[in-house]
Amino acid sequence: MPNLKGLFLAAVCTAATGFNITAAERLVQQLSLQDCINLALQHNLNLQIERRNPTRASYDITAAQGNYYDPDLSFGAQTSSRVNALTLDSDNRLVPSSTSDSDNFNAGLSGTLPGMGTTYNIRANTGKTTGDNLSGSFTNANGGSAIIITQPLLKNFWIDGGRLNIAQSRFNLEKAELGLKRQVMSIITQVERAYYDLIYSYENVQVQEKSLQLAQRSLEETQKRFEVGTVAELETKQTASQVAAREADLLTARRNLELQQNTLRRLISDNFAAIHGTQLSPTETLEAPVRVFDVQLSWDKGLSDRPDLNQARIDMESMGLTLKYNRNQLFPQLDLQGSYGLNGSSLNGYQGVFDNVSNRDLPNWFVGGVFSVPLGNRAARSRYRSSQVQEEQLLLTLKNLEQGIMVEIDDAIKTAASSYDRVQATRKAREYAEAALDAEQKRLENGKSTAFFVLSLQNDLTAARLSWIRSIADYNNALAELSYREASTLTRHEITWDDSKMNRE
Repeated sequence: MPNLKGLFLAAVCTAATGFNITAAERLVQQLSLQDCINLALQHNLNLQIERRNPTRASYDITAAQGNYYDPDLSFGAQTSSRVNALTLDSDNRLVPSSTSDSDNFNAGLSGTLPGMGTTYNIRANTGKTTGDNLSGSFTNANGGSAIIITQPLLKNFWIDGGRLNIAQSRFNLEKAELGLKRQVMSIITQVERAYYDLIYSYENVQVQEKSLQLAQRSLEETQKRFEVGTVAELETKQTASQVAAREADLLTARRNLELQQNTLRRLISDNFAAIHGTQLSPTETLEAPVRVFDVQLSWDKGLSDRPDLNQARIDMESMGLTLKYNRNQLFPQLDLQGSYGLNGSSLNGYQGVFDNVSNRDLPNWFVGGVFSVPLGNRAARSRYRSSQVQEEQLLLTLKNLEQGIMVEIDDAIKTAASSYDRVQATRKAREYAEAALDAEQKRLENGKSTAFFVLSLQNDLTAARLSWIRSIADYNNALAELSYREASTLTRHEITWDDSKMNRE
C-alpha cells in the first residue's frame, strides 16, 4: 500500500513549483481503490462538513439539559432613605418630621429536579431599617429563609417542554450520526465509480492509441502501394482521413482522462491546488466477478440498515413523544406546593435575626395546591389533533420510503444483472471483430481487399473494444450502486463504523 501522506506531501511540493505542468512532468501516484477510499474518508470536504453535524447535535443536547436543569442563582441588594414631612394628626396636632434608612439583601436558588418536573425555589433575605421619629431613634431588623417545592400532578407531569426538548435533541444526535453514515457510504460509492471510470479512461486512451497506430500503418502501406501504382490516390486520401479522425479520437480520450482525474482528485483531497500536479494511476484492472443476486436478502439489508430509513423511524419515535406531550397538555393544571421556612426579627440589628433563625424560633410552613383549567382549551386540543395527523403523515411517509427502497434495490439488481450480461455480449463482439479484422488483413495482403475495408473493420474493432471495457466499468459501477442502495457499502469494503477511524471532530 503506498504512503498516503506521501502523496499529499509530494503534491504540495509539486504545486509549490507552479501550475504550468505538462502531463509528462507530473508526479505519478499509483493508488488502489482502497487507498482512494481511505484518502476520501480523511480529506473529502463534503464528509468533513457532514462530520460536524453530530458534534453540533451533542452540544444541543447539553444546551437543552442546561436550559432545563441548571439552577438559577440570584443576589439582590437595596438601600433606601425616606423623609416624612410635618403633618397634622386627627386632632390637628402637629406631628414632627421623621427619617428612616433601610438596607435589604436577598438571595435565591431555583431550578428543576430530574424526574417528574419537580421545581424548587430556595430563598433567603434580611433587612434593617434605622431612623428617628417622635419616640426617638429606632432600629428594626428582620429576615428569613424558605424552600418552596412545586410538583405538577396532571399537566406537565409525564412530560413537559424541557424534557421534550432534551429527548428531541437526543433524537437529532441519532439522526446526525445516521446522516454521517449515509454521507460516508455516498462518498465511498462516488469514489468507486470515479475509480472505475478512471480505469476506463486509461483503457480508452490505450485503445485509441492502438487504433491510431493501426491507421498509421495502413496509411504507410497504402502510400507504398500508391507509389508503385497498385492503388488509386483516392484510397490514400481515405486512409489519411481515417488517421486524422483517429488522432481526434485520441485527443478526446486524453481530455476525458484529465477530466476524470479531476473528478477523483476532488473526491480524495481537501486541497485541489496541491494535488493538481499529481497524476493518479490506478493499480487495479477492470474485472467482472460473478455475483449471485438475491432480491429478498438485499431487501432485508436495505430495510434494516438504510440510514435514511432509520432516520425516518427516528422521526416517527420523536413524533410519538411530541404526541405524548401534546396529550399531556390537554389536562388541567394541578400543582402540589409545599414550603418550609424560618423567620427572624429583632430591634437590635442583624444578630438578633440570625439568632432567631438558627434557634428556629419563628418557623413557618404551608402545604397546598393550585388548580387551573383553560376554558375551552381549544389551542391544546388543536395542537394534539394536528400532531395526530402529522403522525399519520409520517407513518405514510415511512411506508412510502420503504417501498421506494425496495424499488431502488430491485432496479439496482436488474441493472447489475443486465450489465453482467452485456459484459459477456460485448466480449463476444470484440472477439468477432478481432477475427474479422485479422481475416480482412490477410485478404488485403493477398490483394483481395482494400485499405478502406480494413480501416472500416479497424473502426469496428475499436468500438467493440471500448464497448467491452465500458460494460465492465458499468458492471462494477452497478455493483457499487447496489451496495449503496442495500446499505452494504461499509461491509463490502470491510470498514467498521468507528468514529475514530472516520476522523470525527
